[in-house]
Amino acid sequence: MYKILIIEDSRALAERLQLILQQEGYTVFIASNGYEGLKVIKAIPPDLVITDILMPVMDGFEVIIYLKKYHSDIQVIAMTSGGYIKANEYLNTMRQFGVESTLMKPFRDDYLKNIVYELREKKIALRPARRGLKV
Repeated sequence: MYKILIIEDSRALAERLQLILQQEGYTVFIASNGYEGLKVIKAIPPDLVITDILMPVMDGFEVIIYLKKYHSDIQVIAMTSGGYIKANEYLNTMRQFGVESTLMKPFRDDYLKNIVYELREKKIALRPARRGLKV
């Protein structure tokens, strides 16, 4: 089962994204900031993390740096609506950190579903083929 962690400080948005992705058959966890997200990652490593960039306590920048250093096998989607600088500038910076995809809020549900599907398929294609065991 493909597991997804959504790290988003807006509870309403996190729950909406969780519902959308659960309806697609994914197992989805949510966390309200990077600190909570890291606890989930350590307990139940997901296949994909979708993280907001600007959050209290621990932001998405810190989460992405941690993931790329210690869990480079976990795919990452960075999302933002901007803040002190334009959203595009945040997202361009995240691409330089190696995230697999970016989302500028607001975005359409089907756009998110397509990106997640493509990342899941990419991860499946990269897994080594399982060989049958001889009994």
